[in-house]
Amino acid sequence: MILFVIALLLYMIRAAHRTDELVMKIAKLKKQENELRAEYIALRSKTMRLKMETTVMEAVKDHGLHPAEKPAKIIREELVKQKDE
Repeated sequence: MILFVIALLLYMIRAAHRTDELVMKIAKLKKQENELRAEYIALRSKTMRLKMETTVMEAVKDHGLHPAEKPAKIIREELVKQKDE
């Protein structure tokens, strides 16, 4: 009976250590998630600034490119419905 109690105590101690390891691993992963989320937000805002029309115009100004004076003409193809006779 004493050996059974000792075995249960050893199992409880091992389970407690394993639980502590898992808690520390979860905390580490949460910290990493927060860092990655912050990096994602920073990169997304930087990308949005780079895609702005004024930023693009400044970047291509050196190459002699400028916005068109007339807006682009949109060409649309309309589908004609044919009746089967």
